[in-house]
Amino acid sequence: MGIIYISDYEILAVIITDTDRTRPNSNIDVRIQEDEVPFQISNSWVISLKNGQSLDYDVASSYVFTLVAEDGGRDGSTKTSSASVTISLLSGTLRRQISCSVQS
Repeated sequence: MGIIYISDYEILAVIITDTDRTRPNSNIDVRIQEDEVPFQISNSWVISLKNGQSLDYDVASSYVFTLVAEDGGRDGSTKTSSASVTISLLSGTLRRQISCSVQS
């Protein structure tokens, strides 16, 4: 049905808060746990397609991966949280759309 190229396209902007607003505790690092997905997350927490990757509805109609957030706790007291993200390609007549859902 066709390949979708969406490089430099923001798929999902992630908002993360930490109730401890003092540094370094409030510094939050976010990563995608799985290496094999075609997505990346930037330092500003925007999920996009990795360079050179494409999405093909005929190959995979959805992707599921885990976002892991870790704060910069002092004295080794870091806290970690994770969320499951599903990105689905929706078949359309002229173009495909991307929908995202996050569950923590």
